[in-house]
Amino acid sequence: KKYDGQIKIHGNSGYRSGTTTIKNVNFETATPKVNFVYAIDFGNALRYSSNITVKDCTFTATATATEDVVGVQVKSSKNLVISNCTANGLHSLLQAQSCDANILVEKVTVEGGKNGISLGNTANPTIKNSTIVAREYGVRADGEASRGNLNIENTTITAKQPIIVRKV
Repeated sequence: KKYDGQIKIHGNSGYRSGTTTIKNVNFETATPKVNFVYAIDFGNALRYSSNITVKDCTFTATATATEDVVGVQVKSSKNLVISNCTANGLHSLLQAQSCDANILVEKVTVEGGKNGISLGNTANPTIKNSTIVAREYGVRADGEASRGNLNIENTTITAKQPIIVRKV
């Protein structure tokens, strides 16, 4: 089934360890400025969304929406896994900012969009066994060097700027 909407994840506390799994959803929109899966800190850095898994999903932007649609956007979250997903015509599959613990992106295909994956001040992100084809950048990493290592393994990236590392 196609889903033209947004799923907001509000973990509400860094003191609990809830789990959210989104699986087998075909996200599709022609509406600009949509983040299909959205988890932010809601103004309190101790209020993490934790243990988010997005698996076997397809994210597609059609018509005029292509430059403004993001598959998964997280901020101040912990333990994110995106696995076996496909992104078509998006701004980017993932935008992660100020995330602790681990981010794992594996077995994804990103194609026909502006960018691939954006990681801002995230701890120990790993991208593996994936294919990223984008017009601008494939992977962009920004942030503090103390946050951990960026690991890219067995991944093909085709873009104007395959990997950008800034302020790290």
